[in-house]
Amino acid sequence: MKNFVKYILAIVAVAVCYTAEAQEYTFIQDAPKQKKVRVEMGIGLDAMYTGIKSISSESISLTPRIGFGGHFDFGVAFGRHFAIETEVGYQRGTLMAANPLVSHKVKTTTVDIPLLLSFRVANKHLRLNLGPIFTVMNKAQYVANETTYEFGNAYPTWNAMAELAICMGGHFQIEGRYIHSLSDTLNHFEGEEFNTRVYRVSVGFSVIF
Repeated sequence: MKNFVKYILAIVAVAVCYTAEAQEYTFIQDAPKQKKVRVEMGIGLDAMYTGIKSISSESISLTPRIGFGGHFDFGVAFGRHFAIETEVGYQRGTLMAANPLVSHKVKTTTVDIPLLLSFRVANKHLRLNLGPIFTVMNKAQYVANETTYEFGNAYPTWNAMAELAICMGGHFQIEGRYIHSLSDTLNHFEGEEFNTRVYRVSVGFSVIF
């Protein structure tokens, strides 16, 4: 009789352990999974203003105009609050260059690639992005008497960027950014050579996949 009771107790113990394990497994399976590392992509459009911080020539003036561009975004998020982001951005813009005798429109074409550390707060609705931005291609030209002349780079290769973005609905993002040039550019206009330093301010929106 005692051996029979031991067998029964052993079977009950095994059944209890199995049931507890099955319940734990079901709970874990039903729980929502949070990916610690995930990939983000997106596309966006923006309007950019180029401001003139300094110019070494006293006879030449530069008047910026609003330019427009787009970008393809790629990022890797680590948890809820941090990510590394980059993009390929393309912008077209104009500057009005003038001396006491003539003025010409300078057309610019730019390709930028930033590398940003992104901080996400307020339940990921607010993003602060900081890091370097590399101008990998920049062309600036003007036309005088039906001849195209090189103006020189409008932006240096090395820049620093700060961006504030507001995310709405999980896939739509409004963003504003400031780009600080880390060096001067060497420019040419109507036979005169001079140094210029600029900054850029832009506002735009992105759609995040």
